[in-house]
Parts: sequence; C-alpha cells; structure tokens
Amino acid sequence: MGVTTPLPAPGRHHHEPFSVARARAVGSVAAMLVALLVITNIVFDDPIFVDRISFENRSGYDVRLEVSSDDGTGWVPVGVASQRCTTDFHLVIDQGPTWRIQFHSQGSEGGQITVTRADLQRADWTFQIPDSVEAQLSSRQAPLPPVRRCAATSPTTG
Repeated sequence: MGVTTPLPAPGRHHHEPFSVARARAVGSVAAMLVALLVITNIVFDDPIFVDRISFENRSGYDVRLEVSSDDGTGWVPVGVASQRCTTDFHLVIDQGPTWRIQFHSQGSEGGQITVTRADLQRADWTFQIPDSVEAQLSSRQAPLPPVRRCAATSPTTG
C-alpha cells in the first residue's frame, strides 16, 4: 500500500510567488525610509561650535557683536565685548571658512569685517576689534557709555 498525498486544489499554491505589487510596496517603503533619513540629517544637522573666541576691544565703546558666514545671511548674536577689555565667548557657532563680524554700539553701526577661520585659529581664536570700529561709531556720533572696569574678563594691554 502506498502513501497518497493530496494534490493541491486548482488555483491555490502552497507558496505564493513574490508579486509585483508586493515588490513595489517594499520598494516604496524603502525609498520613504531613505528619504526620511536624508531629510532628518539635513533638517536636524547639529551645528559645529567653537569652544571659545575672545574679542579684544581697545575702544571706549561696549561693542555688540554678531557673526555670519561669508554670504552675510543668518547673523548670529555673540554678545557684548566690554570697553577696554578682552571678552571671552564660549560655544559660538562656527561660521565656516570665512567669518563676517558685525559691530554695533549705542544704537549705531560700527561696520563689518571679514576674517578667515585660519586667521582666527592662528591667533588662538582671539580677534582684535579694529580701531576703525571706534572711528566709525564716533563719526556717527554714538555717545560713549560710562567708563567701567572689566568684569570676568581680562583687561586689554595697549
């Protein structure tokens, strides 16, 4: 006596073949996951920070500083460099190979200057505010603030 195995019913298969529709669905899901990963990396890209940058301010003005990349868009406030002091700022967003620095005091513009990251690194991330900033503020008749001592900063020499 032999063993009989039942034949599958017509139209039914034990193993369903991988259908074109299923392949498209898997491909679409994979493409969406890749797109989501790319978008997440672009949108949530954490900025790079400079641990410390110091601004040496020999002028009689308290100078408000902002930085931007070379294109001059997206200005980031840094803080105020106290008059006749070197003021340290920590965790400033790195502006890339070229930095633009903008100066303000007493409601007046003190100009802009462009400096390379390489120059900042060579100067141990210390930037001396040019005398031209004080001259420009003075020419715009920006009043000098009251004289103060450096607070939690190193006095400039000069």
